[in-house]
Amino acid sequence: AATESGYDSRRVRAAMNDALKTRANYDAHPWQLDVAVALLLRIDCLVVAGTGSGKTTPFLLPLLLLGVTKS
Repeated sequence: AATESGYDSRRVRAAMNDALKTRANYDAHPWQLDVAVALLLRIDCLVVAGTGSGKTTPFLLPLLLLGVTKS
């Protein structure tokens, strides 16, 4: 992906984590960033984790990256 499109996973992951840190004062877990990147790349994934572990966060990270705010 990087060669053909210029996509940089490290930069995207850092940007999503920075956006989360700025908005929620929270650092994403590596697995949350993995899932968020998979969603951005339209790769199917399955997450199995306990209640309260942060499964919703990966769905919000791309929105934060795009600067989506409540209006």
